[in-house]
Amino acid sequence: YLGPVQMRRGNWEQSAASYEKSFKLNPRSPGTAHFTGLIYERMRIYEEAVDWFDGALSIEADYIWSQFGKVRVYYLSNGDTEKARALLEILPPHRFNDYWWILNGMLERNFQGVLGRLDSLSYDVAEGEYFNFYKHLAYAMVYQAMNNQSLLKTHAEEARIALEEALREHPEDSRIHTSLGLAYAYLGRKEEAIREGKRAVSLYPQSKDAYGAPHYVNSLAMIYTVVGEYEEAINQLEYLMSIASGDIVSIPVLRLD
Repeated sequence: YLGPVQMRRGNWEQSAASYEKSFKLNPRSPGTAHFTGLIYERMRIYEEAVDWFDGALSIEADYIWSQFGKVRVYYLSNGDTEKARALLEILPPHRFNDYWWILNGMLERNFQGVLGRLDSLSYDVAEGEYFNFYKHLAYAMVYQAMNNQSLLKTHAEEARIALEEALREHPEDSRIHTSLGLAYAYLGRKEEAIREGKRAVSLYPQSKDAYGAPHYVNSLAMIYTVVGEYEEAINQLEYLMSIASGDIVSIPVLRLD
């Protein structure tokens, strides 16, 4: 039980040691092997992370979370989106498979492929622990990259309407604040976008959860980028590079992006 507590507190080396000790006591637990890999991924020790993900998969071949861990490591460690895509293509249908496929497609500038994937989705919203997926927001992201201002605004406005309603029901949810911030950013509502991004960070600070908090800092960097505040975006990314956030940002993935 020490591993998760140490992880949330940002005691990464101690957390890794605790998970490894737990694994020795229960060497048939794919979850323990996987979380050990996550800690090494967070610390940007990617080769060790892959070893643990492979260890989890040797116990349970269909353990999807370690498959996704390997997908991330392929592009985070050396920008290998081709390997990431090859693995995603053989994995079973899953909402997180859709998410990573879309992200990998954006890194590859395969915008038409991403649009096709979005068109095929049977759902509009998918909840994650530290982020929510909104189809209209994803469309807006693609159309911004394609410089299609008309469709960008159309989808961003649809996302804004849904997110403002969601925020009224869940005013303390950082996932909604950060998504609404991006919707505002795509609509050119700069001050509101930055406000929502900062609100997400303040609701979920590093002191609360060192594992979850960097996700919101990364989203704030995205918001700053969309609204043209590049120095502020760089400041957020430099902060992320100074801490353990290797499952979110790395030098190779920044070069791709």
